[in-house]
Amino acid sequence: MDVQLSYRGNELAIYNFSYSAVEDKKGNPYCCSFRLRAKSGSYGADTFCEYGMKELEEVQKYLEMLSNFAWAYTDFDDTAHGNILRFRPINAGFFSVAGTLRDDKGIHKMSFLFEVEQSVLNRFARDLKAMIDEAKGK
Repeated sequence: MDVQLSYRGNELAIYNFSYSAVEDKKGNPYCCSFRLRAKSGSYGADTFCEYGMKELEEVQKYLEMLSNFAWAYTDFDDTAHGNILRFRPINAGFFSVAGTLRDDKGIHKMSFLFEVEQSVLNRFARDLKAMIDEAKGK
């Protein structure tokens, strides 16, 4: 299952998601792997990410709370590869999506910033939860 946040020609997508319950039980902090794609204006980047399931579930929970104005901000930091995403409220019903994505070798990077409407962020949070639940067999 792919998850996509798309608004006015800008995009953030999570795809090729893989989760290893065996590695998660062993305590591997990188039991999830996926591709992350961003498009902002005429620029785009696509990169590989590794993350822990517990941390990903926490990001999803805070994204959902943020999209319902029950939280101040949400961050995603893929420290293994240097990828960063920031979600912040900016004004009535709109949120900023900012980030820096590095290529798979860590040589090139793209920084971006765009805004999305509340309903778009809310749908992204719900779809991310569905992707996590599907991966865990729920």
